[in-house]
Amino acid sequence: MDLVRRIERMEEEIAEIREELVEIKESLVRVEESINWVKRILQWSFGIFGFVIGLIITLL
Repeated sequence: MDLVRRIERMEEEIAEIREELVEIKESLVRVEESINWVKRILQWSFGIFGFVIGLIITLL
């Protein structure tokens, strides 16, 4: 009987750990999306900055 209870407790703990892992995975996906947005914004910013600097140099 004690062995059965231990196994049930372990199964419950495993289920909880799986739920936590799913939450962590979802959080990591959101972080990855945020990082991709920041990368895009930086790329656009440097592109525009380079274009403006190029225009200034050309006009001088």
